[in-house]
Amino acid sequence: MNQWQGEPIEDKSILVWSDQGLGDTLMVSRFIPMIRARRVIVYTDPAVFRLLRHSLPGCDVLMKGWAFARPDLHVPMMSLMKCFDLKSEADIPHSRYLHPPAKDFKLPDGLRVGINWQGNKRFVRDFTRSMPWKNFAPLLDEKAVFVSLQKGNAQKDIEGLPVVDVMDECHDICDTASLIDQLDLVISTDTAVPHIAGGLTTPTWLLEAYESEWRWGLADVSPWYESVRVFRQPKPGDWAGVIQKARDELRAAA
Repeated sequence: MNQWQGEPIEDKSILVWSDQGLGDTLMVSRFIPMIRARRVIVYTDPAVFRLLRHSLPGCDVLMKGWAFARPDLHVPMMSLMKCFDLKSEADIPHSRYLHPPAKDFKLPDGLRVGINWQGNKRFVRDFTRSMPWKNFAPLLDEKAVFVSLQKGNAQKDIEGLPVVDVMDECHDICDTASLIDQLDLVISTDTAVPHIAGGLTTPTWLLEAYESEWRWGLADVSPWYESVRVFRQPKPGDWAGVIQKARDELRAAA
């Protein structure tokens, strides 16, 4: 099976498969509807399967491990940027491309701010992108309805605090996207959450380490998501400076 290089394939079938992490998958899934082929099979991780199935109605979205008929071509998702010959940031599509089903979480009224401070601990450089709760906690002094977007052990960090936690109702990323769709703002470290929010065009403040990833660029607005502002550490390890800037901005917004 040959790899697609961007040539016309209107009469062929193609397998588009996720080859990197969840954030990467969500980021480049915006290009999949641009593929003009007889049949597009999207082969992806269980965590994002349902969200992509709702967001890509013209494709056959399959979960990794499922069987499928052999297609004519294949392409790794991260190669789509090359296939569509992106030459500059102006070539990146910025319209909303994630479409989760509606789900009522019965959130309180007010300025609803989703928060996420910890990523996947299995990621080798998670220590640079995840924030200890003690550094994130001062944000709660500002006036807003804080809604947790945190799953796993870090949920214990907010026990007894004024944070709405309905993440037990979120069974996959699709449910989390439905929750984010009901928020006014998301404040998060560099996890899958900013990618979900960016794909929904929800206003997002990304709390980023000093040694920023390539995808976030060097400007204050993400080249990949026009709704995502980047709050970058002024020096390595300086989460206090990032949180103070976010507090000042949130106070003004509230």
